[in-house]
Amino acid sequence: MKVSIDTNVLLDFIMQDRVGHINAQKLFKLILRGKAECDITIQSILDAAYIYGRSPDYDRISFNRIITMLMNRVNVSAIDYFELKDALANDNKDIEDNAQLSHSWYAGCEFFVTNDRIILNRELPSPLAAITPQAFLEQCIED
Repeated sequence: MKVSIDTNVLLDFIMQDRVGHINAQKLFKLILRGKAECDITIQSILDAAYIYGRSPDYDRISFNRIITMLMNRVNVSAIDYFELKDALANDNKDIEDNAQLSHSWYAGCEFFVTNDRIILNRELPSPLAAITPQAFLEQCIED
Protein backbone atom coordinates (compact mmCIF):
# COMPACT_ATOMS: atom_id res chain seq x y z
CA MET A 1 0.00 0.00 0.00
CA LYS A 2 1.37 3.40 -0.98
CA VAL A 3 0.25 6.65 0.64
CA SER A 4 0.91 10.31 0.03
CA ILE A 5 0.92 12.63 3.03
CA ASP A 6 -0.63 16.10 2.83
CA THR A 7 1.10 19.09 4.36
CA ASN A 8 -1.47 19.39 7.17
CA VAL A 9 -0.73 15.83 8.33
CA LEU A 10 3.01 16.49 8.21
CA LEU A 11 2.42 19.58 10.37
CA ASP A 12 0.30 17.51 12.76
CA PHE A 13 3.24 15.13 13.12
CA ILE A 14 5.78 17.90 13.73
CA MET A 15 3.74 20.23 15.95
CA GLN A 16 2.61 18.70 19.23
CA ASP A 17 -0.04 21.33 19.92
CA ARG A 18 -2.10 20.47 16.81
CA VAL A 19 -5.35 18.55 17.19
CA GLY A 20 -4.25 15.78 14.83
CA HIS A 21 -0.85 15.19 16.46
CA ILE A 22 -1.61 11.82 18.07
CA ASN A 23 -3.12 10.31 14.90
CA ALA A 24 -0.24 11.68 12.80
CA GLN A 25 2.26 10.12 15.20
CA LYS A 26 0.48 6.75 14.95
CA LEU A 27 0.35 7.05 11.16
CA PHE A 28 4.06 7.74 10.85
CA LYS A 29 4.88 4.90 13.25
CA LEU A 30 3.05 2.52 10.90
CA ILE A 31 4.88 3.96 7.91
CA LEU A 32 8.27 3.79 9.60
CA ARG A 33 7.58 0.15 10.53
CA GLY A 34 7.10 -0.60 6.84
CA LYS A 35 3.32 -1.12 6.93
CA ALA A 36 2.91 1.34 4.06
CA GLU A 37 5.15 2.99 1.49
CA CYS A 38 5.02 6.76 1.87
CA ASP A 39 5.50 9.69 -0.48
CA ILE A 40 5.92 13.29 0.70
CA THR A 41 6.53 16.13 -1.71
CA ILE A 42 9.30 18.64 -1.29
CA GLN A 43 6.54 21.25 -1.59
CA SER A 44 4.88 19.87 1.57
CA ILE A 45 8.16 19.99 3.45
CA LEU A 46 8.80 23.58 2.38
CA ASP A 47 5.23 24.63 3.22
CA ALA A 48 5.51 22.93 6.63
CA ALA A 49 8.81 24.73 7.26
CA TYR A 50 7.18 28.05 6.41
CA ILE A 51 4.08 27.48 8.57
CA TYR A 52 5.93 25.96 11.52
CA GLY A 53 8.63 28.63 11.21
CA ARG A 54 6.03 31.29 11.96
CA SER A 55 4.90 29.48 15.12
CA PRO A 56 6.08 30.76 18.52
CA ASP A 57 7.04 27.14 19.29
CA TYR A 58 9.32 26.85 16.25
CA ASP A 59 12.42 24.77 16.90
CA ARG A 60 14.61 24.64 13.81
CA ILE A 61 16.89 21.94 15.19
CA SER A 62 13.93 19.63 15.92
CA PHE A 63 12.35 20.39 12.54
CA ASN A 64 15.58 19.62 10.70
CA ARG A 65 16.04 16.40 12.69
CA ILE A 66 12.49 15.20 11.93
CA ILE A 67 12.71 16.06 8.24
CA THR A 68 16.15 14.45 7.88
CA MET A 69 14.83 11.29 9.53
CA LEU A 70 11.85 11.24 7.16
CA MET A 71 14.05 11.92 4.13
CA ASN A 72 15.98 8.76 4.97
CA ARG A 73 12.86 6.61 5.46
CA VAL A 74 10.18 7.75 2.99
CA ASN A 75 10.02 8.81 -0.65
CA VAL A 76 10.62 12.55 -0.92
CA SER A 77 9.93 13.80 -4.41
CA ALA A 78 9.26 16.94 -6.39
CA ILE A 79 6.10 17.92 -8.19
CA ASP A 80 7.13 17.88 -11.82
CA TYR A 81 6.20 19.87 -14.92
CA PHE A 82 3.42 17.52 -16.07
CA GLU A 83 1.85 17.31 -12.60
CA LEU A 84 1.85 21.10 -12.36
CA LYS A 85 0.39 21.33 -15.86
CA ASP A 86 -2.42 18.96 -14.78
CA ALA A 87 -2.97 21.05 -11.64
CA LEU A 88 -3.34 24.24 -13.66
CA ALA A 89 -5.83 22.58 -16.02
CA ASN A 90 -7.97 21.22 -13.17
CA ASP A 91 -11.30 22.96 -12.54
CA ASN A 92 -10.72 23.07 -8.79
CA LYS A 93 -9.39 26.48 -7.76
CA ASP A 94 -6.72 25.36 -5.26
CA ILE A 95 -3.68 24.82 -7.49
CA GLU A 96 -1.48 23.60 -4.63
CA ASP A 97 -4.01 20.90 -3.71
CA ASN A 98 -4.40 19.99 -7.37
CA ALA A 99 -0.63 19.63 -7.73
CA GLN A 100 -0.32 17.47 -4.60
CA LEU A 101 -3.13 15.21 -5.79
CA SER A 102 -1.78 15.01 -9.33
CA HIS A 103 1.65 14.07 -7.98
CA SER A 104 0.11 11.41 -5.71
CA TRP A 105 -1.77 9.88 -8.60
CA TYR A 106 1.27 9.81 -10.92
CA ALA A 107 3.37 8.36 -8.07
CA GLY A 108 0.98 5.42 -7.89
CA CYS A 109 -0.38 6.17 -4.44
CA GLU A 110 -3.60 4.52 -3.34
CA PHE A 111 -4.32 7.01 -0.56
CA PHE A 112 -3.86 10.74 -0.05
CA VAL A 113 -3.85 11.15 3.73
CA THR A 114 -5.24 14.55 4.69
CA ASN A 115 -7.42 16.45 7.13
CA ASP A 116 -8.51 18.90 4.44
CA ARG A 117 -12.32 18.55 4.26
CA ILE A 118 -12.42 20.01 0.77
CA ILE A 119 -10.06 17.34 -0.55
CA LEU A 120 -11.86 14.62 1.42
CA ASN A 121 -15.08 15.55 -0.39
CA ARG A 122 -13.52 15.74 -3.86
CA GLU A 123 -13.87 13.03 -6.44
CA LEU A 124 -10.36 11.79 -7.24
CA PRO A 125 -9.13 9.71 -10.18
CA SER A 126 -9.03 6.01 -9.39
CA PRO A 127 -7.24 4.37 -7.63
CA LEU A 128 -6.36 7.44 -5.50
CA ALA A 129 -8.65 8.02 -2.52
CA ALA A 130 -8.52 10.82 0.06
CA ILE A 131 -8.63 9.57 3.63
CA THR A 132 -8.09 11.01 7.11
CA PRO A 133 -5.23 9.74 9.26
CA GLN A 134 -7.77 8.22 11.66
CA ALA A 135 -9.60 6.38 8.87
CA PHE A 136 -6.30 5.14 7.48
CA LEU A 137 -5.27 3.86 10.92
CA GLU A 138 -8.62 2.08 11.31
CA GLN A 139 -8.19 0.47 7.90
CA CYS A 140 -4.67 -0.72 8.79
CA ILE A 141 -5.96 -2.29 12.01
CA GLU A 142 -8.58 -4.21 10.00
CA ASP A 143 -5.99 -5.50 7.50
